[in-house]
Amino acid sequence: MLPLLRHLLDASYLYAQNARPVRHWTLAQVALFLALALGTLVAWRRRGHLTGSSGPPLAARVAAWACLSALALFVVHLQVAGPLSARVWYVSAIAVALVAVVAQCASRRISGQRPSLPLKALACRLCPDEAPMSWPWQMVWALVHLGGL
Repeated sequence: MLPLLRHLLDASYLYAQNARPVRHWTLAQVALFLALALGTLVAWRRRGHLTGSSGPPLAARVAAWACLSALALFVVHLQVAGPLSARVWYVSAIAVALVAVVAQCASRRISGQRPSLPLKALACRLCPDEAPMSWPWQMVWALVHLGGL
């Protein structure tokens, strides 16, 4: 498993560009496209069902838009040549969608502070006067960062 993970996270693999657009999609590419489309649909519907008095939660919005971005970037990856054809673009959008979903699920498990601070950071809405995160959330983010390394 570790050699596969090293290969998938290798810079030469992530930043490799297509010399020309892909003409025929493979079965794996079709499966990823369908998974991203299903993820986008589920996140978008979940976003609509979670509306309250202040609108849908930030995690649901981040997940929905990140899934939609990943879908669009994956199609662009296959259809163009050059810098936009690198895998890093759609892989990063998938990672943001997964982190938003994990943060929303973790918010139900960790009592006390809601995950608004990490989700605001993902949505680029963080203000300097925000209160610091509680130690359970600091541990969750430490594990996310360690996993990324």
